[in-house]
Amino acid sequence: MSQLIQKPSKAEFFSVVTLERCAESLTFDQRRLLDAVWDYLFSSGSPFPIRGLPSIVGKQSMKQVLDGLNGGLIFELLDQGDRYLQLTLHGALLTGHGTVLASLLIRFLDYVKNLFERNSFIKEIQSEDLIEQIQLTPIESKFLFTILRLGLPPGVPVGLARWNQDGSSWLVRVSDEIIDLFNSYSTTAFLDDRLSAGYRHGDACLLEDRQRELLPSISTIPEFLLKSSASESVPSYVSISRLDELKAVSGGRFDCTRLLSMCEELNDCAARKNPLAVILLTRTILNHVPPAFEFETFSQVAANYGGGGSSFKKAAERLENHSRKVADRLGHMPIRDKEVVPSMVEVDFASELETILTEFCRILK
Repeated sequence: MSQLIQKPSKAEFFSVVTLERCAESLTFDQRRLLDAVWDYLFSSGSPFPIRGLPSIVGKQSMKQVLDGLNGGLIFELLDQGDRYLQLTLHGALLTGHGTVLASLLIRFLDYVKNLFERNSFIKEIQSEDLIEQIQLTPIESKFLFTILRLGLPPGVPVGLARWNQDGSSWLVRVSDEIIDLFNSYSTTAFLDDRLSAGYRHGDACLLEDRQRELLPSISTIPEFLLKSSASESVPSYVSISRLDELKAVSGGRFDCTRLLSMCEELNDCAARKNPLAVILLTRTILNHVPPAFEFETFSQVAANYGGGGSSFKKAAERLENHSRKVADRLGHMPIRDKEVVPSMVEVDFASELETILTEFCRILK
């Protein structure tokens, strides 16, 4: 596998003009895999079920197929007990449609830049207006919607705020980073810089490897969680140091009294291994904190907040895209003839939540 894919050393690694060269450094099976995962996402709006792998790569394990790639391009995820492969924007740009997608992004950003020149207070753009103004074909519109759903790199001033599930209508929110785009001498150079800075080539593809990396150090686990079981791995949610920070910032612009209570109850529920309470409290916290990030909903935070860097964006996207689905399934699904008791593994979003609360405390200091 080319060293270019594994450890890029130049800022232009994901420059628009070098996308084809980067894609050519992939193996034949890797190109087929990225194309198949994109095609499935584009047609269904969903990540690619790993059950479909044999039809693409034959009798190879997922580990063999993903060898030489990284989580900055494609990664495994677990949803409702099923395993999937999900592309990132960078992975999509290395598919057979990569140059088309990059061109669409540049047209889109040019349009947003021009809007800002006429109205510096622009905050939202309706898809209908966008499609009409830059004359997108139906397939181009769906291409653009699909890559916006994947999420753009930190520092790119646009992201989806809300959308219809079928992609027929969507709303783009414009963040304050639009000033950086406006000041850039070239939209292409601006995009190249953000793509390069946002490429997480050190991330693992496989879920097991990512979970191992996300395990908190033993020093961050609250003492009462350590005492609860010497033989089992107990999820750590909000660290004691984070609780202390929340206590310190209360009394300022926002009153953290209720948030602090939620976090303390979350730790208690995690210690008692109560998965339903854990995931519902996690969702409640996500609904509670957006005003501190100057947004109304957490989906807007995940799509548009650029102050926390790539680790924050990654954590926010996983919470928005996956923890909410778990909460919906466990909290709203009517009773059935057969049920399975949820496990703590299903609801373990501790590391991601810690990242959000860390940035929350930083903002309010």
